[in-house]
Amino acid sequence: GLTVYRDQEFSADMNSRGVKRIGDVARLRMSQFPQDNGPMAHPIRPESYIKMDNFYTVTIYEKGAEVVRMYETLLGKDGFRKGMDLYFERHDGQAVTTEDFFNAMCDANGADLSSFKPWYSQAGTPNVTVDGSYDAAAKTFALKCSQNVPKTPGQDTKIPVMCPIAVGLVGPDGKDMELTMDAASHGTTAVLRFDQAEATYTFTGVAAKPVPSILRNFSAPVKLTTNLTEDDLVFLMANDSDAFNRWEAGQTLLRGLCLNLIKSGEPFTMPASITDAMRKILSGAKAPDADKAFIARAMMVPGEGELSEFLEQGTVDPAA
Repeated sequence: GLTVYRDQEFSADMNSRGVKRIGDVARLRMSQFPQDNGPMAHPIRPESYIKMDNFYTVTIYEKGAEVVRMYETLLGKDGFRKGMDLYFERHDGQAVTTEDFFNAMCDANGADLSSFKPWYSQAGTPNVTVDGSYDAAAKTFALKCSQNVPKTPGQDTKIPVMCPIAVGLVGPDGKDMELTMDAASHGTTAVLRFDQAEATYTFTGVAAKPVPSILRNFSAPVKLTTNLTEDDLVFLMANDSDAFNRWEAGQTLLRGLCLNLIKSGEPFTMPASITDAMRKILSGAKAPDADKAFIARAMMVPGEGELSEFLEQGTVDPAA
């Protein structure tokens, strides 16, 4: 996992970071999520194996990279670097274990990440639901979170796992709000250490109703369900500062349009709100520091393979 993560970060540094992240997550969803949901589901650290090539799986490598990435999300770049420095100081030239890496990260930062450990031993993709609600009188915005990990072969009982949920609140002006929770400032992106079956997180001092940007940069390898409306998604597509979530909002909208077109067979009309959001994305190409690779990626509609996953059996004719 660490090797794959390092390669991902090098490629992101050399090219468009947003596009690289989008591509990595797309591959994870296309190849690893199905493995986690099938008869071959296994943890990123299997308890046993028949032969060595059993370890060459998308779960161990690709999901393993996501687990390494979560350390950086939880500890921050400086904290992750301290953990890596201690890891190399302790174990350079040795045959090491995932426990050695985990301990180095915790010890270097004085962090208690005990609820993070199930990522190594549990198979399956967590299902996370996040519902947001705004209290205008109290000027608070609450996020109610719940999670469950489905049963997998040989693992009927699951426990909650620490999911770092990176969250931003986008104000009516399209800009990120400064976040305050439990009397502490969190900048414009807060990382929720969600490690229970259910929990509620409340931001205070929220002067106007925002649209939440949830799971920024795909901060945990989970299947996310939210109560965002179509209008919310259009707003995020046009304004979110997080490249991944901006793309994700657009893809969700475009996928819905494509599926409705396939099912109804009626003439297609692009909603003006989505056209306006796409126009705003395109207008960003004029900026001196524009990420034109991301802009091009954000304009792409979901492919046939992805759309087929959302259609009832028999809708797609493979021979056509």
